[in-house]
Amino acid sequence: MEGVIKMLPDKVANQIAAGEVVERPSSVVKELLENAIDAGATKIEVVIKDAGKTLIQIKDNGSGMSEMDARMCVERHATSKIKTGDDLSHIYTLGFRGEALPSIASISQTKIETRLHEEELGYVVKVEGSKITQQDYCQATPGTTITVQQLFYNTPARRKFLKSDTVEFKHILDEFQHMALANPEVYFSLHHNDRLYHQLYPGPLKQRIVQIFGNHYENKLIHLQEQTEYLHVNGFIGKPENAKKSRGEQFVFVNNRFIKSHYLNHAVYQAYGSILAEKTYPFFCVFLQIDPDKIDVNVHPAKHEIKFEDEKFIFNLIRAAVKHALVQHSVPVIDFDQNPGFQFKAQSNSIDTKFSKGLGQTSVKQSRPTEERYSPHKKEQDWSGFYNDVKQTSQEVEQNLADDKTGEIEFKEESTFTHFEPIQIKKSYILSSIKSGILLVDQQNAHERILFEKLLHERDKISKNTQTALFPEVIKLNAVETEILENLLPTLKAFGFVIEPFGVRTFIIQGSPEILLINNSEQVSIIRQLIDEFADYTTSKMDINEIMAQKLAKNLCVKRNQLLKQPEMQQIINQLFASLDPTVSPSGKKCFVTLKSEDLEKLFA
Repeated sequence: MEGVIKMLPDKVANQIAAGEVVERPSSVVKELLENAIDAGATKIEVVIKDAGKTLIQIKDNGSGMSEMDARMCVERHATSKIKTGDDLSHIYTLGFRGEALPSIASISQTKIETRLHEEELGYVVKVEGSKITQQDYCQATPGTTITVQQLFYNTPARRKFLKSDTVEFKHILDEFQHMALANPEVYFSLHHNDRLYHQLYPGPLKQRIVQIFGNHYENKLIHLQEQTEYLHVNGFIGKPENAKKSRGEQFVFVNNRFIKSHYLNHAVYQAYGSILAEKTYPFFCVFLQIDPDKIDVNVHPAKHEIKFEDEKFIFNLIRAAVKHALVQHSVPVIDFDQNPGFQFKAQSNSIDTKFSKGLGQTSVKQSRPTEERYSPHKKEQDWSGFYNDVKQTSQEVEQNLADDKTGEIEFKEESTFTHFEPIQIKKSYILSSIKSGILLVDQQNAHERILFEKLLHERDKISKNTQTALFPEVIKLNAVETEILENLLPTLKAFGFVIEPFGVRTFIIQGSPEILLINNSEQVSIIRQLIDEFADYTTSKMDINEIMAQKLAKNLCVKRNQLLKQPEMQQIINQLFASLDPTVSPSGKKCFVTLKSEDLEKLFA
């Protein structure tokens, strides 16, 4: 009887292997860059088209390959990095599995042009879907150029599940930056769709960090260095005051190999401790040099994970090294509740105009982010009964908005809130009375809710009232930030920002929404904060305008530990309860709590 178990054809086996090695275009870039570094290249050029879906080309000046090696490199499990099983315990190269090139060649149209430095002619090999279609001598520069076209052309299901060009190119940028940071002595360049994104010249690590992330990092870095017989730790960490609200600039390298380790990242966060603002993340680029016998890099085909012989010791040493570096540079404990870039601008002589612009009401409801989205057909909760002395209906409020240019709400003199004037507690909470007891409002969450609804509801009016800058501000960004901002420009324009390209990775801010009441220097700060906020944003069920309004409100609202005057506190209370969902901020946090009179009586029973 004929058996049912058969050997898979090499072509099919390679395509299966490619599913682990090549997840997306950035995987191809990573594998080819690793090969270039292993070949001793000092100059690497990367050319990308359509986020790698159409073209990925890596050109290096490394050692090159002979005619035989050029043919063998596309065969499965063919490698020059290891020879025996024992070699796996002391791997010094980035690649070693012999899977990358055959996997790539099985799902694309691949051309390899290579030449040894001592030879006059090079050799070219063309492979299409694991099938070699051409082998011949050719004119070539010393080193190797690998061109990958039409990735996943023969596996349409894989191609269909790729994300947008913006998302895929972001992953390519990440892999490029990892390799460039790990090898600052190597020249790197990156072109995407005929546009230069990076041109990085050889130099020390600090210079490479500044080249990638921008000149403003020059004075934001603290040198890190600790040595033991078991482990060497070096690199740079960011000053706490420059921590960002989004992850993405945290890098750990083991023997110059970038790894993903939440455990080791947490060691750095623990070292910073309370000097970091809540939910902010510092920059760090940490290099660990350790005996290869003490680690196992053969965990996953992507080689982003490593097993350590003594992970706890490494955790403690990293934490101690970061603490030592922070202490050496006398990092003070900073009061992060203050946000000098977006401090509330109410003035005693203009409380009815400027303050109410920031606290105007709208008629748009935003549900908790963790719950279902707001539906226009959903029945609104009636908050008019929260205190009986407020006589206006929602229709009257909207009529007042139409009649009053400032959007300020008029409350009756007999309002319960006039029993005693609001009191600010710990410069963060507003205490007032209501008919049923006591009201305690979180000023930051409440103002965030008010601003969110105003920004979202009055977006058309806001976009027409742009405040033109007398002296436009110029903002310089790195490649990743440039990509994010370019995608945000249409939405920012809808909210009243006027931002135009002004050279390579440079933009000029010519105006901002008048409602935001920010000066020129603050314009740069808010744009940088928005870029940070959107750095982790890929896809969401929420509309992009809702997200922009939420993030603007979050950055511009009054903060905790910020002193408010009596009229400002009263207006926050009034306009919070004129909004359609005063219970929670757009971030899903409570805006107020109440304590009923009977509960107070029980406390003193």
